[in-house]
Amino acid sequence: MKMSPLAAIFSIAPSAFAGAGEADTRPAPCSMRELSEEVERWGCQYIPAFSDSDVEAITGWLNRNFYKLSQ
Repeated sequence: MKMSPLAAIFSIAPSAFAGAGEADTRPAPCSMRELSEEVERWGCQYIPAFSDSDVEAITGWLNRNFYKLSQ
């Protein structure tokens, strides 16, 4: 069974966001807006690109599970 693009993101997100590598110079997001913008940038690299609802869902999931930013 083929995994949906959104499910694939959720399955790799922990490893993708686990730690900053040496080449990663971007600071961690400090607000939900910054996190959402980062997810949008990331989503533009996928074909098809993330929809607005995908960006919202992924941003919420990352915040709940990793960032714990205030709404």
